[in-house]
Amino acid sequence: MANKAATGANYTVFVEIGSNWFKIIEAEPSAKGLKIARMHLEHFDNVGSTVSKAIAAAFKNGKFSKVPVVSCIPRQMVNIRMLELPSTDVDEIDDMVGFQAGKQTPYSRDEITFDYKMLESGREGYTRVLLAIVQRSILRQRYSILEEAGIEVGRMSVSSEGILNWYDIAVSKEANKPGASVLVDIDTSYSDFMVVAGGAPVFTRSILIGANQLHGNFDSIKDEFVQELKRSLDIAKGESHELDVGEMVLSGAAPRIEALSGFVTQQMGFSARNRDCVTDISKMPAKPALNSPPYSAVSITALAGMAMAPDRLEFNMVPDSVKLRKELVTKAKNLTAFGIIVMLLMVSASTLVMAKLQYRQSRLKILKKQVAETTEPAAEVLRQMEIIDVVQKRSEPKFASINLWAAVHAAVPPKTYLQDVEMRLATGEIVLKGSAESRNDVRRLVQNLEKSPLFINAKSGQTSRDAKTNRFTFDITCLLENKSQ
Repeated sequence: MANKAATGANYTVFVEIGSNWFKIIEAEPSAKGLKIARMHLEHFDNVGSTVSKAIAAAFKNGKFSKVPVVSCIPRQMVNIRMLELPSTDVDEIDDMVGFQAGKQTPYSRDEITFDYKMLESGREGYTRVLLAIVQRSILRQRYSILEEAGIEVGRMSVSSEGILNWYDIAVSKEANKPGASVLVDIDTSYSDFMVVAGGAPVFTRSILIGANQLHGNFDSIKDEFVQELKRSLDIAKGESHELDVGEMVLSGAAPRIEALSGFVTQQMGFSARNRDCVTDISKMPAKPALNSPPYSAVSITALAGMAMAPDRLEFNMVPDSVKLRKELVTKAKNLTAFGIIVMLLMVSASTLVMAKLQYRQSRLKILKKQVAETTEPAAEVLRQMEIIDVVQKRSEPKFASINLWAAVHAAVPPKTYLQDVEMRLATGEIVLKGSAESRNDVRRLVQNLEKSPLFINAKSGQTSRDAKTNRFTFDITCLLENKSQ
């Protein structure tokens, strides 16, 4: 399956590692066109650890931001094909592209990484696809160089996508001739040939002649260069029979190659004009100066186009193994963070429980101490309250002893004798013991006590008949009225 990563990341640093040059630019947010805050161009002889060290030094000395970067793969290292597929369904197109990718290269599926972007098609029910295929060894090499330099790669795109961005944003509106436009971006050792019609690419090819050869000996190489242009255009017309070219735009190092545009116009039979992406940059460093050797042979068109609209980048050629490793590292970090959070929560919960337990134990100890200290004073208070209560009862006129005796005497029926009267003023109880001629007399005594305004809850205890006297002995208990309130 193709690597359809999400677009829209706001990248600001772009790096291209070619065959013998690496280029770095850092864009600066601006509402007035592209601003390049920092730029570094450096030649190297062999790809390897020396390039990693050079890039690390360039980032450090140039004060580039250490943020995820877009790695740009040069067109000469990429196999690009235009496909027209008989479907508009995204899932079907994805399956078809995966099938076609293996047929468009001599390498096995395990040796390549591919991605694609969908374009509009002139035929109903069809979809045109721009397919990019790169050897995994190339991607791994570039990725490892940047990783060794301490640079995080957020995306790996293709230089042609940056050039298309630049053309669409800055050049397409200038077209004053009908028909398709041929865009030729000349770099140090190769040229990116692209045909754009209706705002979309219809053909692309890498020409292995660059600014170094054209600068070095223009007269001896110019005819071969034009023949490559014609051959590329013939192939494009063979694939798109209705292709009508209006003009050719020469970019990259082309404006710094004297007499090139005039010679190409003469040989191709239509207008070929120079167009430098530098004119679309509102601000850029004075050094390195692109007009001076050896930088005059270098093209920054692809990087500038990516910086103009990083959210439009769709290709992402990051190797699957790298993506898997990133996912595993991310999951490991998330699991570690989750574990740390759980441990912190457990420690916090344990600390809270222990703190609460210690607080309760301390509070309980204090309360026990306070209880022990207040036991004797509390008992003394209760004793004094009882004394006060007795005194209050005795001081109340209606509960005076003479009144209580009078009330008891009034309640006793005839021929009923009291043998013992116990007045328990502390508890408000009065206990009457005596004898009566009958049980009815005992019940009458209880009823009379209930009717008295001084007594309530009169209850008869055990009543028994004395065999000698033939009388009934009783035991009656009642409460003083105020004790029930």
